[in-house]
Amino acid sequence: MNSIEEKRKHAAELIIANKELVFQNEEKEKRAAELVIANKELVFQNKEKEKRAAELIVANKELAFQNVEKGKRAAELIIANKELAFQNEEKEKRAAELVIANKELVFQNEEKEKRASELSNANRLKSDFLANMSHELRTPMNAIIGFSELLIDKRVGDLNEKQLDYLNDIYGSAVHLLQLINDVLDIAKIEAGKIELIVGSFSITEAIEKVIKILKPIADKKNVVISLSLAKEINIISLDKNKFKQILYNLISNAIKFNHQDGTIKVETETYGADSFILKVKDSGIGIAKENMGKLFLPFVQLDSSGTTRRHEGTGLGLALTKTITELQNGTISAESVVGQGTIFSVVMPIEYKKMPATHHE
Repeated sequence: MNSIEEKRKHAAELIIANKELVFQNEEKEKRAAELVIANKELVFQNKEKEKRAAELIVANKELAFQNVEKGKRAAELIIANKELAFQNEEKEKRAAELVIANKELVFQNEEKEKRASELSNANRLKSDFLANMSHELRTPMNAIIGFSELLIDKRVGDLNEKQLDYLNDIYGSAVHLLQLINDVLDIAKIEAGKIELIVGSFSITEAIEKVIKILKPIADKKNVVISLSLAKEINIISLDKNKFKQILYNLISNAIKFNHQDGTIKVETETYGADSFILKVKDSGIGIAKENMGKLFLPFVQLDSSGTTRRHEGTGLGLALTKTITELQNGTISAESVVGQGTIFSVVMPIEYKKMPATHHE
C-alpha cells in the first residue's frame, strides 16, 4: 500500500512538475516571443540610430563646410576692414588736403577781390583820364579839321596847288588823329560797359558819301579810286548814324591803308532779306593770309606788325571797334581775302534797329 501510495504521490508530483514545466515552457515561449519582439525593436532602433548617425555625419559635414565658409568670410571681412581702415585714412588725408585747399581758395578769392577792387579803381581813373583828355584833344583837332575844310573849300580865298596839297595833308592827318583818339576812347567805354547808341533815321547814301569825302584826300595820295554801287531799294535806315559812319570809316581807311598804289576800292550795298542790308567794302590790296584771319578782329593786334619795321601805322583798334559797334546794333561782320588780290568786308545790319533785351551792353 505504501508503495502504491508512494507511486500515486510521485505521479501526482510528476504531474505537478509537468504542469510546472509546461507553465515554465509557456513562460519561456512567451519570454522568447517578447525577446523576438524586443530584438526586432532593437534592430529597428539600431537602424534608426544608424540613419541618425548618417544624418549626423551629413550634418557634421555641412557644419564643417559652413565653418570653412565662415572662416573664409571672416578672412574676407578682415581684409575688407583693413581696406575700409585704409580708405578712412585716405579720406581723412583728403579731407585735410581739402581744408588746406579751401583755405588757399579763400585766400586767393580775397586776393582776387582785392585785385578786382584795385582794377575797378584803376579803370575808373583811366576812364576819367581818357574822358578829360579826349575833350582836351578833340577840341583843337576839330578846330584844325574845321579850319582846314574852310581853306580847302576856298571860302576865305583862293589857294595855289601847293598850298591846297599841304592843306589836304593837314586835313587828312587831323582826321586820322581824331579817329585814333575816338578809337581809344570808345575802347575805354566798351570796357566800362558805358557805350551808348543814339538811334535815328538817316540817308545811307548821304552818310556813305560824307565818309568818302573825308577819306578822299588820303586815298588820292595813293591814287586809290573809290567807287560806289548802292542799291536803290535801300535809302532811309534807322541806326546810330555816327557809329554807322565809324564802321564805314574804319573799313574804307583800312582798305586805303592796305591797298596798292593806284588801287581800287568799291563800296556796295544790297538788300538782305526783308529787313536787313549788306554793306560791302572791296579792295584790291595786299590781302590777308589764311592763318591771320582768326586775329582780324582782336584789339591792339596788327597783322603786319613786326616791331619798329612795320609798314602801316595805327593802333590796331579799328576792326575790333568795328565788330563791337556792328554787333551792338544787332549786326554781323565777316571777311574773305586772297593774299595779293584784296579783301572783302561784309557787314549785315538791320534797316531798323530794335533793342534786344539782355543781349547787348548799350
